[in-house]
Amino acid sequence: MARKAGKDRGITQRKGREGWWVRVYEEGRQTWRKCDSKSQARTLYGRLKADAREEKLFPKPKKTKSLLLKDYFVTWLKNQPARGKKVTTIKTYESRLRKHALPAFGTSQLSAISRPRIKGWAAGLLEKGLDFDTALNALLTLSAVLTEAVEDGLITHNPALRSGKLLKRPATIEESELAIFTPPGPDARVDAGTLVAARLAGVGTVYKAGGAQAVAAAAHGTETVRRARKIVGPGSPWIVAAKRALAGVIDPGLPAGPSESIILADDTVHGGLAALRTPSDLDPIRSAYAHRASRLTAALRALGLPTVAPEGGFCLMTDVRHHLAPGESSDTLALRLLEEAHGATVAGEAFGAPGFLRMSFACSDLALDLAIARLGGFFGRHQGA
Repeated sequence: MARKAGKDRGITQRKGREGWWVRVYEEGRQTWRKCDSKSQARTLYGRLKADAREEKLFPKPKKTKSLLLKDYFVTWLKNQPARGKKVTTIKTYESRLRKHALPAFGTSQLSAISRPRIKGWAAGLLEKGLDFDTALNALLTLSAVLTEAVEDGLITHNPALRSGKLLKRPATIEESELAIFTPPGPDARVDAGTLVAARLAGVGTVYKAGGAQAVAAAAHGTETVRRARKIVGPGSPWIVAAKRALAGVIDPGLPAGPSESIILADDTVHGGLAALRTPSDLDPIRSAYAHRASRLTAALRALGLPTVAPEGGFCLMTDVRHHLAPGESSDTLALRLLEEAHGATVAGEAFGAPGFLRMSFACSDLALDLAIARLGGFFGRHQGA
């Protein structure tokens, strides 16, 4: 299988339905070479690897003068209205960059902004007392700028990709301090599935108690229940009332939202669709997901990928059959997309839809912007692959 010659370039060999193939890719560009046998593929693979070591296959790029981040930042902001960004969103991006990114990187050339520097900067934001979500949003905004710089040919790669490895959420509670309160069943035992989930989540304590009394025990502590600092999770109206009553004693984690709701529907309508169309406190959430679904659907269609807009949920399926290489499945295409563009998707084979990819839009608008940009770069360079 694949052995990379670099993060964004490499040579692979694999067997397809019509024989053996050797693939060469660099910065999103790729070529496929068909071989008559496995031995021929190995020979070609070895020769190409030798050329790569001697820099004949992947010559070093010519050095070009790089812009300063503070200068490119101005151009980037001017391009955002054309990308469909609202004025308020653009102002938010500008504020994040001016407050956090430009003081650290504004006078640096784009090509000089390295991953270690970004990682140190992100950690420094937390050390200054900035909350994690604000620091993460600043990092994601910087990543969006650098992604566009890659598309403009100013830098070869984005050093701020995979933000989860650059900025770790600080631990505030030890796993041994986590506890679950759950009511016992009719047999006075805790549900086995709950116990398994607790073990997998690293929870060391499970209290066999529920209802308002469990909230009181967590807030005040008892001879057998250790006093807690915060309660999370939804509950019944009685639990919500208990949390409100004890808000001065413990952080109740409100509002937690309803723990259940019932939609009655006859056989003329699907129950799930009826729930989606029923007015409730979830309308703002539904509206946000519908907007993201519409944006992702439109972006995929613009790339020539037939896509049906979903009526609900937070995932969609897009047809990628015209982008599959000879003998390739959507499973291997999903791996290529992950490897070359850092885009995580699920192959349609898992849902009985070969030739399709399943994509989620359960993310922030900024993360969706980055995803659309990466999809555009990947499929735009692989037309007819």
